[in-house]
Amino acid sequence: MTKAREAGSFAIVARLKAEAERQAAEALGVAQRRLADEEARLESVRGLLAEYQDREHVGGAQLKQLREARSFLERLRGAVQAQTDAVEQQRRVTESARAHWVSAKMQRDAIDRLVEERAAAEGRRLERIEQRQVDDRVARQEPDLFTGTLV
Repeated sequence: MTKAREAGSFAIVARLKAEAERQAAEALGVAQRRLADEEARLESVRGLLAEYQDREHVGGAQLKQLREARSFLERLRGAVQAQTDAVEQQRRVTESARAHWVSAKMQRDAIDRLVEERAAAEGRRLERIEQRQVDDRVARQEPDLFTGTLV
């Protein structure tokens, strides 16, 4: 593979890795927003439960109302548990997305370093070629017999 073709291949891989990292970062952002939404819902349900639990302790309710209130509180507790489970699931999804993004970023950084190293090596190679050409030109020149300088 020629040097130019190799550099082009690395550039393509670098672009693909950059795009993969961008997509992973976007997915992480979506997961984080969903987690925040789920956590907000959980706090809302917890607040509702706390509010109704406080009302339960207020006296003067009839037996039927107490049963209904307790039944409602049990449903609220179930909703809190279900929402807690949803939050935990979304946390796992978010952590997975974060791990994927970190991996994509590390891969992109590695390929970027490789591209930079290859470009620097190619620059050094071209400098050596140029220096060799200059040295060859100087070596081919003969000194002027009268002045002693190279012609």
